This record gives sequence, structure tokens and C-alpha cells, in this order.
Amino acid sequence: MRRTGMSRTTLRPLLDATDPGQRNPDLKTLHKLAQAIGVPLAFLLMTPEDWRVLTKAIGAFTDHQAAAHGLVTDALGSPALAEAVLKRCKVHPERPPLGAAYAPQEIARLDARNEWRRRCSLVMAALAQPAARGDRKSFVDMTALAAALANEMTPYNPVPDNSLQGQ
Repeated sequence: MRRTGMSRTTLRPLLDATDPGQRNPDLKTLHKLAQAIGVPLAFLLMTPEDWRVLTKAIGAFTDHQAAAHGLVTDALGSPALAEAVLKRCKVHPERPPLGAAYAPQEIARLDARNEWRRRCSLVMAALAQPAARGDRKSFVDMTALAAALANEMTPYNPVPDNSLQGQ
């Protein structure tokens, strides 16, 4: 209570393990809690599935990191590095096996997953860029982690969204 400056009545429902339905803190409350316990706010927002995906991505991080460091040149220092790392690690784009006959809907699913993975890696790498604060090695490492995470994540909407084409 002292560290957060919040009342007991505000904190009690958050700590009650018997009734999770009572937990519904606003972002300001979560931010105060994160600061009080010394963790990033994102940690309090992650679901158990988010943690499993992050753990898998960290397990694959060294391959992505090696690919990222191998790709860095003066010309390639943007979030596009994440997509290049995925390609270098041979996880993007995902293609059907040679000689296999796939239904058009399966090809559409693969195309949608590839586009989702590409966009996801670009967005996460762009978000990671300010965290590196001009430190090229940190930027490369954060981009590699973004690529590893994008590779592990499952798209929420596997159907192609034609309204986003050309963007």
C-alpha cells in the first residue's frame, strides 16, 4: 500500500485468488503496481499463453540473433531487418512442400499467415527500435527477438484481409 499509494480496498480484490472476476484494474492502477514491484507494465498484461509464446521465442532467439548479426549492414538498419531475419532463418515465407497438391484455401491460409508474420515482425521491430536508443547491437538483438516472437505467434485472424492490401 505504501509503495503504490493505493488504498487497501483497491488492492484487496487484486490479491484475492478465490474470485478472479473481482479483478478489473484500470491501466493507471496496473502501472502503479508494476512500478511498485519493479517490473515492466507489459508483464502484468501478459496472459499465460503470451508467456508460453515468449518462452518459445527466447528458446529460438540465438538462431535469430546470429542471422540478425550476419545481416547487419549500413543499408539494413530498419524494422525491415526482422523480416530479413525470418527469411535467413528459413521460417518465412512458409511454403508448401515441393510437389504437394494443396487446396486453394490451404494456399490462402499460408499466404495469410505469411503476411501476418511479416507485418507482426515489422511492427514489433519498430516498437523495439526506440528501446535500443541508438545502440546498434541492442537494436539488432531486439529485432532478432521480435522476429523470433513473430515466428512463434499464431495469427488471430488467419483469413486474408483484402482491405489491407497495398498498404
